Amino acid sequence: EREEMDHDTKAYLERYMKEWVNEQAKNIPEILSKVHYELYSTGEIAETVNFTQDELMTLAQYQHKLWVKSRKKEDWQYGKIENLKEMISPFITSWTNLSEERKEIIFNYIRLWPEALAHSKFKIGKLNFLCYCESQAYTQD
Repeated sequence: EREEMDHDTKAYLERYMKEWVNEQAKNIPEILSKVHYELYSTGEIAETVNFTQDELMTLAQYQHKLWVKSRKKEDWQYGKIENLKEMISPFITSWTNLSEERKEIIFNYIRLWPEALAHSKFKIGKLNFLCYCESQAYTQD
């Protein structure tokens, strides 16, 4: 059974979720850079990428690290039972202390990025790096 929320609680949760979604969207390019991907606009629905298991692990760990850092900056505290109004969360902990169930939620969230971004006309692509010899060609007169 769910307890009915009062108007103030409902308004608070709506504002919190909107801010959370915006924060997550802003962090995607930085998180993708950890596995040498970039995000760019295509002007049309783009092809999607499939992250490897190693990439997914790196992305999830870094996403969680940024989330914890952001929550702590807002004075959230660790607690065994989540309470959004009191700014307490059991997820303000290291990646290794998260339950497998919570990790899977984060993995699934990140697995949604390629398709969601593609439908928003953004593409996730590998960063292009120059080898040493190519980079030297740009420095010579």
